[in-house]
Amino acid sequence: MANYRSRSIAIKIKKQEGVAILTAMLILMITSVLATKIMWNAQIYQRQAESTVNSEQIMMMLQSAEAWAGNILYQDKINTADLDYLGEIWANELPPMPIDGGYISGKIIDLQSRFNVNNLINTHGDVDSLADMQFRRLLTILEIDPNIASAVIDWIDPDNIPNFPNGAEDDVYSANTPPYRSPNVSITSTSELMAMDGITKEVLMVLEPHIAALPSGTPQNINTSSAYIIASLSDEIDINQAIAISQERGSLYFANVNERFESLIEPDMLRRLTSSSEYFLLEATVTIGSDQNTLYSLLYRDISGIVKSVYRSLGAS
Repeated sequence: MANYRSRSIAIKIKKQEGVAILTAMLILMITSVLATKIMWNAQIYQRQAESTVNSEQIMMMLQSAEAWAGNILYQDKINTADLDYLGEIWANELPPMPIDGGYISGKIIDLQSRFNVNNLINTHGDVDSLADMQFRRLLTILEIDPNIASAVIDWIDPDNIPNFPNGAEDDVYSANTPPYRSPNVSITSTSELMAMDGITKEVLMVLEPHIAALPSGTPQNINTSSAYIIASLSDEIDINQAIAISQERGSLYFANVNERFESLIEPDMLRRLTSSSEYFLLEATVTIGSDQNTLYSLLYRDISGIVKSVYRSLGAS
């Protein structure tokens, strides 16, 4: 009987010891999890605080970059009022430069070196036949279906009548998921082309470096235009000839635009060319720590040289 009681007591003690060990292990596990969570939360809070500080510093640097671009363009206007060309200071890309905790880089692009999509519709709301032909030539040179020009025209013209061929108005877009309508106004960003019928992401990637969204009637700066844009000005200029003309100009400018192009371009198109620009795009990127942001700022420079931002976006054009 005594042995039985001893065994029972020993079993109870072992059970109690087992429970105590399990309890201790559970407490240790809970404590470890809590400690890990506290450390993780502390790291998150620290990272959030760092990110907030970095974001504020990045925004300040991007604002400084915009002011820097404005000063350069203002000084350029003072120095060469009637000329903008690729050999000027503003056209030099700013390579990554060290700043406190990171670096900054940027470039200024002459948007009048590109085809202005809004020129497809004139100030009276009618299709501009010269711009239409130029755009179709540009699309053909880039090996893109030229008929998508009709969809672009329908997107920005004031009526709701599909252009021929391949036009697209509300009847096309209302069938999409989700449905939407053509705005029938000028576009403010070339990214809007992605919403137009027949224009895929791949098409836009090829086309976007050659187009801009500026006020209708904005002239083309021939001194900064690429060979593709030069070739789009006339059926008389093929891409090889355009490349030769571009190389002839180099980073300088055409001394006499009329004299150089009057035999190649019809008079009405020739009158649309200019040697100076008003609209520029600033692309500035700031990286601090693991945080990065890019500013895209559409800059307008008036006749006196004063520069103001018309449109800004962060992270995307």
